[in-house]
Amino acid sequence: MAIIKNKKKKKINSSIPYDQQSKIEKIKLLCVIVNRSQANFYINTFNDAGVSCVFDVFGEGTAPKEMQEIMGIIDSRKSLIVCIVKESLIDKIAKIIQDRFSISKQAKGISFMIPITSVAGVFIYKYLTNNRVVE
Repeated sequence: MAIIKNKKKKKINSSIPYDQQSKIEKIKLLCVIVNRSQANFYINTFNDAGVSCVFDVFGEGTAPKEMQEIMGIIDSRKSLIVCIVKESLIDKIAKIIQDRFSISKQAKGISFMIPITSVAGVFIYKYLTNNRVVE
């Protein structure tokens, strides 16, 4: 499921290269693994914060029942939230995650970011960073 926040953008002159008209920001792939009941919070909050592509993938933990009991895991159903984050939003998004993880035992999870070093084409970059022109 992809949630994309469309914003109307000014029309860009196609004869001038995109990198001369707009700021090119580095992007990272953010992965957050949380209990499935927490997924909607992250999807909505990331969307409101300006993250362009947010995907929620359902999963289930594979730890043995004994290990789950030792760790106090009640529900092994998880959500893997994957999104593309612009460099300018990384601190804001990291703060949201850190604050949410500290709320309670049920809100805890795992998060990590992977740098994206290249993207094939301007159109794909615009899509991933929500810089598309709406005509």
